[in-house]
Amino acid sequence: MFSWIFTILALWASWFLTDIRSESTMENTIFPLMVIAFSISLLFKLVYLLGLNKTERSGGVTAGGSSVWTGVDGDGGGDGGC
Repeated sequence: MFSWIFTILALWASWFLTDIRSESTMENTIFPLMVIAFSISLLFKLVYLLGLNKTERSGGVTAGGSSVWTGVDGDGGGDGGC
């Protein structure tokens, strides 16, 4: 929970302090890069959160370890060894 709050607050602060037309290196380079970094971090968190819940609800992996999405068995695939 703390990482969500930190990421959102840092994104907001970086956005607030960004000034592309400024002569300051912090305001025209560092803070915009921080906005990009925190935006990507927030996007990854959202994808992970939504992807994890979707997999749990839809049964993406069975008890034997075979995946519905890839069709690969839990033993690493193979042709059966005959």
